Amino acid sequence: MQPSSPRVVHIHIPKTAGTALRLAFEKKFNPTLRVAPHLTEENAAQFMAEDYAFFSGHIGYPTAQKIGGRMLTVLRNPVDRLVSTYYFWRELYAKGIERAVKTRLASQYSLEQFLAIGDEPQLFEEFANRMTWQLTYGSSLGQRRAAREAGVTDDVLLATAIANLSGFAVVGIQENMGQFLTDLKAAFGVELPLQHANVTEERAALADLPANVFRAAYGWAYLDIQLYMWACGPYQAQAQARVAKAAAEDPFASIPI
Repeated sequence: MQPSSPRVVHIHIPKTAGTALRLAFEKKFNPTLRVAPHLTEENAAQFMAEDYAFFSGHIGYPTAQKIGGRMLTVLRNPVDRLVSTYYFWRELYAKGIERAVKTRLASQYSLEQFLAIGDEPQLFEEFANRMTWQLTYGSSLGQRRAAREAGVTDDVLLATAIANLSGFAVVGIQENMGQFLTDLKAAFGVELPLQHANVTEERAALADLPANVFRAAYGWAYLDIQLYMWACGPYQAQAQARVAKAAAEDPFASIPI
């Protein structure tokens, strides 16, 4: 990682307002900000880091680290993220936008039944502590398997995620986007108006869900819940002072335009 680089790398965890954030950067600075195409683990190597000033995509921490730059991400209540993803997949299937295994299963089963499916790789990659894995070794089955074979335990995984996040320029909480935008302005000198994007049109509220759904969700996302609790506590308590200090000390703090 290159703390003094003007490059910005956004690790976009699915269903955490990442599309809205990317579009806000493009709208604010277009055409002067050199924005790379949306990244995935498969296509990231195609884009030269020096050709762009802003990267965003569903990439893991190792890929983001290779690109180099000041990192940012947004976390979301893990149960809410899981529920939102389920209803989003149902919507994609109903509209004929995506007819993958994951969207078909979401359309066929109730939320409670859906969370009981334990043998589908697409669900495992998306729900099994997705935030924690994406912010450490990568969320794909291959990346997870390699880490486990190397002896990475749950405790090591969580500690690594916290250590990595501690070095980010900004870590946002979707439930408190106002604070995230304030921290973003302090860190990068940019004021962004966010607009909704990729919003699930119809979904159940968390307060309306039965206890069994929460119990199942906790089983999928127990490390994500711990990571989220850490981010909502120590990180938010210290974030404003840290980003202000970084902005004052870093000559490349502002986004290059």
